[in-house]
Amino acid sequence: MECANLMLTIQSDSNDALLLKAHVLSLQKKYKESFKYYSKSADLYPNNEMAWLGKTRTSHHLKNYEDALKYIKKVIKINDTDPAYFYSYSNYLNKLRYYKDALKMINRSLYLFPKEENYAISKNFYLKGRILVNLDKIDEAEENFKIALDNALKSVKWRVANGYDERPYDYCYIARLLEYLNMTNEAIEYYEDTLKLDSKCLEAKNRLKVLKS
Repeated sequence: MECANLMLTIQSDSNDALLLKAHVLSLQKKYKESFKYYSKSADLYPNNEMAWLGKTRTSHHLKNYEDALKYIKKVIKINDTDPAYFYSYSNYLNKLRYYKDALKMINRSLYLFPKEENYAISKNFYLKGRILVNLDKIDEAEENFKIALDNALKSVKWRVANGYDERPYDYCYIARLLEYLNMTNEAIEYYEDTLKLDSKCLEAKNRLKVLKS
């Protein structure tokens, strides 16, 4: 309701109104409709970073990865200092099997990332590990998975120490990393911890069936 009321106070043809409508629709998982408003914003304001980022994210949700790749390139032309954009760029390249280019982009993201952000840096090393697996560089991939795991564990420890709620997807992510490192028993424990926090987590349920079979 708050978003709906705010939308009424913003001039309908302004960039803020277009982006807000797009954002609300995206939250409602109406991605095709959301994409239309982000596109209109990008057409009217071609150098608006948020419009192109919105087009990237809605394309991602619609599994249009080639389009997402095209739009994230536009985002980076506008702002080439945000490591998260290079992470996304690398992710789409990896999905589309451009592995060598994906590796270059994830290295760029890692170069730009603040080293104290444990969770975000972990996800970068995780993606790099997956890319290296696709390039058949298994030993290098394992080293990156180890770094990813170390940072993920630090992130969870920090959250607990600072009174934040435990997040089931953190534990599921750690379990996935442990699987990549062939630490099956530990992975099982983390998948079970995931289900304690979210009994409906399908990934945890499905992986436990496989690992315990």
